[in-house]
Amino acid sequence: MNYALKNCRIYNGEEFLEGFKDIKIENGKIIEIGDKIFCSEEIDCQGKIAVPGYVDIHTHGIAGFDNSNLSEEEYFKMTEAYHSRGTTSFIPTFPTIDSKTASDTFAVYLRHSDEIPCIHLEGPFINEEKKGAQNPEFILRPDKAEYANFISEYGDLVGRVTLSPERDENFELTKYLVSKGIVVSFGHTSCSYDIAMEFFEITDSIATHMFNAMPPVHHREPGITVAALMNENTACEIIPDMIHLHPEIVRLIFRLKGASKTICISDSIAATCLDEGNYIFSGLDIKVMNGSARLRSGNLAGSIITMAEGVRNLVKIGIKPEDALMSATSAPAKAMSIDDRTGYIKTGRMADILLLDEYFTVRDVFKNGIKVT
Repeated sequence: MNYALKNCRIYNGEEFLEGFKDIKIENGKIIEIGDKIFCSEEIDCQGKIAVPGYVDIHTHGIAGFDNSNLSEEEYFKMTEAYHSRGTTSFIPTFPTIDSKTASDTFAVYLRHSDEIPCIHLEGPFINEEKKGAQNPEFILRPDKAEYANFISEYGDLVGRVTLSPERDENFELTKYLVSKGIVVSFGHTSCSYDIAMEFFEITDSIATHMFNAMPPVHHREPGITVAALMNENTACEIIPDMIHLHPEIVRLIFRLKGASKTICISDSIAATCLDEGNYIFSGLDIKVMNGSARLRSGNLAGSIITMAEGVRNLVKIGIKPEDALMSATSAPAKAMSIDDRTGYIKTGRMADILLLDEYFTVRDVFKNGIKVT
Protein backbone atom coordinates (compact mmCIF):
# COMPACT_ATOMS: atom_id res chain seq x y z
CA MET A 1 0.00 0.00 0.00
CA ASN A 2 1.52 3.28 -1.19
CA TYR A 3 0.09 6.64 -0.13
CA ALA A 4 0.88 10.01 1.42
CA LEU A 5 -0.28 11.54 4.68
CA LYS A 6 -0.95 15.17 3.80
CA ASN A 7 -1.11 18.36 5.85
CA CYS A 8 0.11 17.15 9.21
CA ARG A 9 2.21 18.74 11.91
CA ILE A 10 5.08 16.33 12.55
CA TYR A 11 6.86 15.42 15.76
CA ASN A 12 9.65 13.20 14.43
CA GLY A 13 10.97 11.69 17.67
CA GLU A 14 13.33 14.60 18.32
CA GLU A 15 11.45 17.80 17.57
CA PHE A 16 8.41 19.36 15.97
CA LEU A 17 9.05 20.24 12.33
CA GLU A 18 8.13 23.70 11.11
CA GLY A 19 4.79 24.13 9.37
CA PHE A 20 2.63 21.42 7.86
CA LYS A 21 4.31 18.52 6.09
CA ASP A 22 3.52 15.42 4.06
CA ILE A 23 4.75 11.86 4.66
CA LYS A 24 5.08 9.42 1.77
CA ILE A 25 4.77 5.72 2.65
CA GLU A 26 5.62 2.75 0.45
CA ASN A 27 5.53 -0.93 1.42
CA GLY A 28 5.13 -0.10 5.09
CA LYS A 29 8.10 2.28 5.28
CA ILE A 30 8.54 6.04 5.31
CA ILE A 31 10.32 7.02 2.12
CA GLU A 32 9.92 10.81 2.03
CA ILE A 33 8.99 13.72 4.29
CA GLY A 34 8.47 17.15 2.80
CA ASP A 35 6.19 19.78 1.31
CA LYS A 36 3.55 19.12 -1.35
CA ILE A 37 4.49 15.50 -1.98
CA PHE A 38 2.47 13.99 -4.79
CA CYS A 39 1.02 10.50 -4.52
CA SER A 40 -1.84 8.81 -6.33
CA GLU A 41 -3.46 8.02 -2.99
CA GLU A 42 -3.59 10.67 -0.30
CA ILE A 43 -4.99 11.00 3.21
CA ASP A 44 -5.71 14.55 4.35
CA CYS A 45 -4.68 14.78 8.01
CA GLN A 46 -6.34 18.20 8.36
CA GLY A 47 -3.63 19.58 10.60
CA LYS A 48 -3.47 16.69 13.06
CA ILE A 49 -0.19 15.97 14.82
CA ALA A 50 1.72 13.02 13.33
CA VAL A 51 3.95 11.31 15.92
CA PRO A 52 5.82 7.99 16.02
CA GLY A 53 3.79 5.09 17.36
CA TYR A 54 4.25 4.69 21.10
CA VAL A 55 6.88 2.19 22.27
CA ASP A 56 6.06 0.43 25.55
CA ILE A 57 9.06 -1.44 26.95
CA HIS A 58 7.35 -2.46 30.21
CA THR A 59 3.82 -3.84 29.99
CA HIS A 60 2.14 -6.92 31.39
CA GLY A 61 -1.09 -6.92 29.42
CA ILE A 62 -4.17 -5.12 28.20
CA ALA A 63 -7.89 -5.64 27.50
CA GLY A 64 -8.10 -8.92 29.41
CA PHE A 65 -4.91 -10.43 27.98
CA ASP A 66 -1.95 -11.34 30.21
CA ASN A 67 1.15 -11.18 28.04
CA SER A 68 3.02 -13.70 30.23
CA ASN A 69 0.27 -16.32 29.99
CA LEU A 70 -1.51 -16.49 26.67
CA SER A 71 -2.34 -18.74 23.74
CA GLU A 72 -1.63 -18.25 20.05
CA GLU A 73 -5.13 -16.91 19.42
CA GLU A 74 -4.90 -14.57 22.39
CA TYR A 75 -1.58 -13.24 21.11
CA PHE A 76 -3.23 -11.84 17.98
CA LYS A 77 -6.12 -10.30 19.93
CA MET A 78 -3.75 -8.76 22.47
CA THR A 79 -1.53 -7.29 19.75
CA GLU A 80 -4.59 -5.74 18.12
CA ALA A 81 -5.59 -4.23 21.47
CA TYR A 82 -2.19 -2.58 21.87
CA HIS A 83 -2.04 -1.29 18.31
CA SER A 84 -5.57 0.12 18.30
CA ARG A 85 -4.75 2.21 21.38
CA GLY A 86 -1.58 3.71 19.92
CA THR A 87 1.09 1.35 21.22
CA THR A 88 2.55 0.11 17.95
CA SER A 89 5.60 -1.56 19.54
CA PHE A 90 5.67 -3.31 22.90
CA ILE A 91 7.96 -5.60 24.84
CA PRO A 92 6.04 -8.25 26.79
CA THR A 93 7.10 -8.10 30.41
CA PHE A 94 7.05 -11.20 32.57
CA PRO A 95 6.50 -10.79 36.31
CA THR A 96 7.66 -13.42 38.80
CA ILE A 97 5.78 -16.54 37.69
CA ASP A 98 6.37 -20.28 37.51
CA SER A 99 8.76 -21.56 34.84
CA LYS A 100 6.16 -23.83 33.16
CA THR A 101 3.76 -20.96 32.44
CA ALA A 102 6.65 -18.79 31.31
CA SER A 103 8.00 -21.46 28.93
CA ASP A 104 4.60 -22.08 27.37
CA THR A 105 4.30 -18.37 26.62
CA PHE A 106 7.89 -18.06 25.45
CA ALA A 107 6.97 -20.63 22.78
CA VAL A 108 4.17 -18.36 21.52
CA TYR A 109 6.52 -15.38 21.21
CA LEU A 110 9.17 -17.47 19.50
CA ARG A 111 6.71 -18.06 16.67
CA HIS A 112 6.30 -14.28 16.35
CA SER A 113 9.86 -13.15 16.98
CA ASP A 114 9.76 -11.07 13.79
CA GLU A 115 6.96 -8.97 15.34
CA ILE A 116 8.03 -8.75 19.00
CA PRO A 117 11.46 -7.09 19.54
CA CYS A 118 12.19 -9.24 22.61
CA ILE A 119 10.81 -10.09 26.04
CA HIS A 120 11.57 -8.48 29.39
CA LEU A 121 11.93 -10.57 32.55
CA GLU A 122 10.93 -8.29 35.42
CA GLY A 123 11.14 -11.34 37.67
CA PRO A 124 12.07 -13.73 39.13
CA PHE A 125 15.60 -12.47 40.02
CA ILE A 126 14.57 -9.86 42.58
CA ASN A 127 14.75 -9.09 46.29
CA GLU A 128 11.77 -10.41 48.27
CA GLU A 129 12.03 -7.41 50.61
CA LYS A 130 10.92 -5.23 47.69
CA LYS A 131 8.69 -7.73 45.91
CA GLY A 132 5.77 -5.31 45.51
CA ALA A 133 3.12 -7.25 43.58
CA GLN A 134 5.53 -10.00 42.50
CA ASN A 135 4.65 -13.52 43.62
CA PRO A 136 7.15 -14.50 46.38
CA GLU A 137 6.61 -18.21 45.73
CA PHE A 138 8.66 -18.04 42.52
CA ILE A 139 11.43 -15.55 43.37
CA LEU A 140 14.92 -16.82 42.47
CA ARG A 141 18.41 -15.63 43.37
CA PRO A 142 20.21 -13.89 40.48
CA ASP A 143 22.45 -16.71 39.32
CA LYS A 144 23.67 -17.95 35.94
CA ALA A 145 22.49 -21.52 36.56
CA GLU A 146 19.07 -20.38 37.81
CA TYR A 147 18.73 -18.10 34.78
CA ALA A 148 19.68 -20.86 32.33
CA ASN A 149 17.22 -23.26 33.93
CA PHE A 150 14.40 -20.70 33.89
CA ILE A 151 14.86 -19.50 30.33
CA SER A 152 15.62 -22.98 28.94
CA GLU A 153 15.93 -22.99 25.14
CA TYR A 154 14.35 -19.54 24.74
CA GLY A 155 17.42 -17.44 25.55
CA ASP A 156 17.40 -15.65 22.19
CA LEU A 157 14.02 -14.12 23.04
CA VAL A 158 15.29 -12.26 26.09
CA GLY A 159 16.32 -8.65 25.51
CA ARG A 160 16.06 -7.30 29.03
CA VAL A 161 16.28 -8.64 32.58
CA THR A 162 15.43 -6.72 35.74
CA LEU A 163 17.28 -7.90 38.83
CA SER A 164 18.37 -6.75 42.29
CA PRO A 165 22.12 -6.03 42.07
CA GLU A 166 22.78 -6.62 45.77
CA ARG A 167 21.70 -10.26 45.41
CA ASP A 168 23.85 -10.93 42.34
CA GLU A 169 27.08 -12.30 43.85
CA ASN A 170 30.09 -10.64 42.22
CA PHE A 171 27.62 -9.42 39.59
CA GLU A 172 28.08 -12.74 37.79
CA LEU A 173 24.62 -12.83 36.22
CA THR A 174 24.83 -9.15 35.30
CA LYS A 175 28.17 -9.66 33.56
CA TYR A 176 26.88 -12.73 31.73
CA LEU A 177 23.76 -10.94 30.48
CA VAL A 178 25.74 -7.90 29.36
CA SER A 179 28.11 -10.20 27.44
CA LYS A 180 25.06 -11.54 25.58
CA GLY A 181 23.88 -8.05 24.64
CA ILE A 182 20.94 -8.18 27.05
CA VAL A 183 19.86 -4.97 28.77
CA VAL A 184 20.18 -5.36 32.54
CA SER A 185 17.89 -3.11 34.54
CA PHE A 186 17.52 -2.86 38.27
CA GLY A 187 14.33 -3.03 40.28
CA HIS A 188 12.59 -4.61 43.24
CA THR A 189 15.82 -3.93 45.08
CA SER A 190 17.25 -2.69 48.38
CA CYS A 191 20.63 -1.92 46.83
CA SER A 192 22.96 0.53 48.58
CA TYR A 193 24.60 3.50 46.87
CA ASP A 194 28.07 1.93 46.96
CA ILE A 195 26.96 -1.37 45.43
CA ALA A 196 24.97 0.59 42.85
CA MET A 197 28.06 2.50 41.74
CA GLU A 198 29.93 -0.80 41.28
CA PHE A 199 26.95 -2.13 39.31
CA PHE A 200 26.97 0.96 37.07
CA GLU A 201 30.59 0.27 36.16
CA ILE A 202 29.31 -2.86 34.40
CA THR A 203 26.08 -1.50 32.93
CA ASP A 204 24.43 1.92 32.74
CA SER A 205 21.15 0.10 33.19
CA ILE A 206 17.52 1.23 33.30
CA ALA A 207 15.67 1.97 36.54
CA THR A 208 12.60 -0.26 36.48
CA HIS A 209 9.56 1.88 37.46
CA MET A 210 11.69 4.54 39.15
CA PHE A 211 11.13 5.14 42.89
CA ASN A 212 8.76 2.17 43.15
CA ALA A 213 10.06 -1.02 44.84
CA MET A 214 13.44 0.54 45.59
CA PRO A 215 14.95 2.41 48.57
CA PRO A 216 13.35 5.77 49.42
CA VAL A 217 15.66 8.77 49.26
CA HIS A 218 17.38 9.32 52.62
CA HIS A 219 19.93 12.03 53.34
CA ARG A 220 22.37 9.58 54.98
CA GLU A 221 21.56 6.47 52.92
CA PRO A 222 21.02 7.57 49.31
CA GLY A 223 20.79 4.04 47.90
CA ILE A 224 20.53 3.00 44.26
CA THR A 225 17.67 5.46 43.78
CA VAL A 226 19.94 8.49 44.12
CA ALA A 227 22.75 6.70 42.30
CA ALA A 228 20.46 6.28 39.27
CA LEU A 229 19.52 9.95 39.30
CA MET A 230 23.18 10.97 39.52
CA ASN A 231 24.49 8.58 36.85
CA GLU A 232 23.90 10.51 33.64
CA ASN A 233 23.80 7.39 31.47
CA THR A 234 21.11 5.58 33.45
CA ALA A 235 17.59 5.87 32.05
CA CYS A 236 14.60 5.98 34.40
CA GLU A 237 11.19 4.47 33.72
CA ILE A 238 8.15 6.42 34.89
CA ILE A 239 4.56 5.24 35.23
CA PRO A 240 2.61 8.45 34.56
CA ASP A 241 -0.72 7.46 36.09
CA MET A 242 0.01 10.07 38.80
CA ILE A 243 -0.58 7.34 41.39
CA HIS A 244 2.78 5.56 41.28
CA LEU A 245 4.53 8.94 41.24
CA HIS A 246 3.48 12.38 42.46
CA PRO A 247 3.46 14.91 39.61
CA GLU A 248 6.33 16.83 41.24
CA ILE A 249 8.45 13.67 41.27
CA VAL A 250 7.69 13.19 37.58
CA ARG A 251 8.84 16.76 36.91
CA LEU A 252 11.96 16.14 39.01
CA ILE A 253 12.91 13.08 36.93
CA PHE A 254 12.48 14.99 33.67
CA ARG A 255 14.55 17.87 35.06
CA LEU A 256 17.41 15.65 36.27
CA LYS A 257 17.48 13.06 33.48
CA GLY A 258 16.12 14.95 30.49
CA ALA A 259 13.53 13.53 28.11
CA SER A 260 16.04 11.28 26.35
CA LYS A 261 16.68 9.35 29.59
CA THR A 262 13.12 9.45 30.93
CA ILE A 263 11.11 6.51 29.67
CA CYS A 264 7.33 6.57 29.77
CA ILE A 265 5.94 3.08 30.39
CA SER A 266 2.46 1.82 31.08
CA ASP A 267 3.30 -1.11 33.40
CA SER A 268 -0.24 -2.05 32.37
CA ILE A 269 -1.85 -5.30 33.44
CA ALA A 270 -4.55 -7.41 31.82
CA ALA A 271 -7.26 -5.41 33.60
CA THR A 272 -6.31 -2.28 31.62
CA CYS A 273 -9.28 -0.98 29.58
CA LEU A 274 -11.69 -3.21 31.54
CA ASP A 275 -14.23 -2.39 34.25
CA GLU A 276 -13.47 -2.10 37.93
CA GLY A 277 -13.52 -5.42 39.79
CA ASN A 278 -11.46 -8.38 40.94
CA TYR A 279 -8.69 -9.84 38.79
CA ILE A 280 -5.58 -12.03 38.95
CA PHE A 281 -2.04 -10.74 38.40
CA SER A 282 0.99 -13.02 38.67
CA GLY A 283 -1.16 -15.57 40.47
CA LEU A 284 -2.23 -13.01 43.10
CA ASP A 285 -5.68 -11.54 43.75
CA ILE A 286 -5.99 -7.84 42.91
CA LYS A 287 -8.77 -5.29 42.94
CA VAL A 288 -9.18 -2.54 40.36
CA MET A 289 -10.87 0.53 41.79
CA ASN A 290 -10.50 4.32 41.67
CA GLY A 291 -7.98 4.27 38.84
CA SER A 292 -5.53 1.78 40.35
CA ALA A 293 -4.92 -1.95 40.75
CA ARG A 294 -3.92 -3.20 44.20
CA LEU A 295 -3.26 -6.35 46.15
CA ARG A 296 -5.34 -7.04 49.24
CA SER A 297 -2.42 -5.61 51.22
CA GLY A 298 -2.87 -2.28 49.42
CA ASN A 299 0.32 -2.60 47.36
CA LEU A 300 0.02 -1.28 43.84
CA ALA A 301 -0.04 -4.06 41.22
CA GLY A 302 0.99 -2.51 37.94
CA SER A 303 -1.17 0.18 36.36
CA ILE A 304 -4.32 0.34 34.27
CA ILE A 305 -3.27 3.10 31.87
CA THR A 306 -2.26 2.92 28.23
CA MET A 307 0.74 4.73 26.79
CA ALA A 308 -1.63 7.20 25.13
CA GLU A 309 -3.17 8.06 28.50
CA GLY A 310 0.31 8.38 29.99
CA VAL A 311 1.40 10.92 27.38
CA ARG A 312 -1.75 12.98 27.92
CA ASN A 313 -1.18 12.91 31.68
CA LEU A 314 2.38 14.19 31.21
CA VAL A 315 1.21 17.09 29.07
CA LYS A 316 -1.53 17.89 31.60
CA ILE A 317 1.00 18.34 34.43
CA GLY A 318 3.08 20.72 32.36
CA ILE A 319 5.71 18.51 30.74
CA LYS A 320 6.51 20.04 27.35
CA PRO A 321 4.74 18.10 24.58
CA GLU A 322 8.01 17.36 22.77
CA ASP A 323 9.48 15.93 25.99
CA ALA A 324 6.40 13.86 26.79
CA LEU A 325 6.40 12.48 23.25
CA MET A 326 10.13 11.71 23.27
CA SER A 327 9.74 9.72 26.50
CA ALA A 328 7.14 7.53 24.80
CA THR A 329 8.77 7.11 21.38
CA SER A 330 12.47 7.58 20.62
CA ALA A 331 13.72 7.32 24.24
CA PRO A 332 12.37 3.80 24.86
CA ALA A 333 13.30 2.73 21.33
CA LYS A 334 16.90 3.84 21.91
CA ALA A 335 17.04 2.21 25.34
CA MET A 336 16.18 -1.14 23.75
CA SER A 337 18.21 -0.57 20.55
CA ILE A 338 15.21 -0.79 18.24
CA ASP A 339 15.45 2.83 17.11
CA ASP A 340 16.68 1.75 13.69
CA ARG A 341 13.13 0.67 12.85
CA THR A 342 10.75 2.52 15.16
CA GLY A 343 10.47 5.46 17.54
CA TYR A 344 10.94 8.09 14.80
CA ILE A 345 9.20 9.56 11.80
CA LYS A 346 12.19 9.53 9.49
CA THR A 347 12.94 8.08 6.09
CA GLY A 348 13.79 4.40 6.20
CA ARG A 349 11.86 3.73 9.43
CA MET A 350 8.74 1.61 9.58
CA ALA A 351 5.57 3.64 9.12
CA ASP A 352 4.34 3.30 12.71
CA ILE A 353 2.51 6.60 12.98
CA LEU A 354 -0.20 8.10 15.17
CA LEU A 355 -2.37 11.07 14.33
CA LEU A 356 -3.24 13.09 17.43
CA ASP A 357 -5.69 15.93 17.93
CA GLU A 358 -4.89 19.17 19.75
CA TYR A 359 -5.50 17.44 23.10
CA PHE A 360 -3.01 14.65 22.26
CA THR A 361 -5.80 12.10 21.93
CA VAL A 362 -5.05 9.32 19.43
CA ARG A 363 -7.37 9.63 16.44
CA ASP A 364 -5.70 7.37 13.85
CA VAL A 365 -3.13 4.58 14.07
CA PHE A 366 -0.89 3.24 11.28
CA LYS A 367 1.16 0.11 11.93
CA ASN A 368 3.71 -0.77 9.24
CA GLY A 369 1.81 1.62 7.01
CA ILE A 370 -1.52 -0.14 7.47
CA LYS A 371 -4.34 1.87 9.02
CA VAL A 372 -5.44 0.15 12.23
CA THR A 373 -8.03 2.66 13.43
